[in-house]
Amino acid sequence: MNSFPRRAAALAVLCVGMISLPAIHSAVGAASHPPRLDASNAKPGDYGWFEAGLQWHGEFADPHIVKYHGVYYAYSSHAGGRYLGVQTSTDLVHWTIADRWSNNLAPWAGGPNPRSDTSIPREIRTSSLSDGDVWNLNDALVRPARWGLPLTLNGWMTRDYWAVGVTKIGSKWYAWAPVEISRRLADGTMDPEGFGRYCLTMATARSPLGPFRDVTGSHPYYCDSDPGGSIDPSPYVDPHTGAHYLTWKSAGYRGNGSRPGYPSALKAVKLDAHGRMTGAITTLLTTNQGSWEGSTVENPAMIRYHGRWYLFYSANSFIPNRSGHSNYATGYALCAGPMGPCRRISSHPIMSSTATETGMGGAQPFIDLNGHLALIYASFWLGEYRTNHPIHQPRRMHLAGLTRRSDNTLRRSW
Repeated sequence: MNSFPRRAAALAVLCVGMISLPAIHSAVGAASHPPRLDASNAKPGDYGWFEAGLQWHGEFADPHIVKYHGVYYAYSSHAGGRYLGVQTSTDLVHWTIADRWSNNLAPWAGGPNPRSDTSIPREIRTSSLSDGDVWNLNDALVRPARWGLPLTLNGWMTRDYWAVGVTKIGSKWYAWAPVEISRRLADGTMDPEGFGRYCLTMATARSPLGPFRDVTGSHPYYCDSDPGGSIDPSPYVDPHTGAHYLTWKSAGYRGNGSRPGYPSALKAVKLDAHGRMTGAITTLLTTNQGSWEGSTVENPAMIRYHGRWYLFYSANSFIPNRSGHSNYATGYALCAGPMGPCRRISSHPIMSSTATETGMGGAQPFIDLNGHLALIYASFWLGEYRTNHPIHQPRRMHLAGLTRRSDNTLRRSW
């Protein structure tokens, strides 16, 4: 870890003794109330903030997980007001917010002027943030896509990033993300759900902790011709060949009087040694209209497990209704290879709302400490609505274990 330009914070002990992952999950699922804090630095009337070395219980939507040198890295956009928030763990139980860039004392504690501290990325040092925020900021992405639609989300974020996918190819780390390019869709209409049009971008770094810098220049990395564009990029690798791939959601067309629509699609392409698309793009799956999937599929994520390829995806709308319930759920398909074709093998989602969780989606598969298949995902706490916080209904990070049956179908085990 010391070889990285940024050090990961030490893990904090939250409990005594060894606790299995199923036990932790059961304990969380059985709780009757959501966490009352977002971070362990909270004070009365304040939910806390994404501070280095502490624990985070707040918004961490569409999480992406990578294991490297015995450490699990979990990524999420918009977490704690960061383009790319990162948490680390060695046991998948205790998670710690990644450290700030500076190794020096805070300026108010006698440390040097953070704007002359070269351990802090230049983009942060030259920003309009206060000296204290320059010293504190632990964003893993420091240079966003300049072609993105300019927005003022906070004093640091000026582009709208969504679900991020991260992987290592060769000696570099790559982070793909959808970035809003227009409030209107490509056909000139307004998105009925108010999200606008997004295109994919790519940033690179020398460490899984960053600093990631966008490398696309003045144009998107890729953008489907669909009115809504492209979102939810997720990289994956074939462990047998070492080949890298990228899957994402193509937003589909909304039909009108002169043109029929077609449903959203999950697509895939092979990547070269520099993270660039190479070869033909294939469609892995399209929405199964009229089923539990509603009118869209998204958040594709592929993995090879015991010789079989599995495609996980989210479907239906993640937006909660007035009672706080969301129809968002997670399904999966079995694929012939890393580029498909894929077929559904169940008419029901593998994860859907429970008595406490709802909107269970944005799932990404990974191999846990015991070599078993698992999912990292996000969900709402059923009925939670925080009137005194900008994020009224946070989507919090969770883990789930999977068991494979003899016919290669899957079930949730914890």
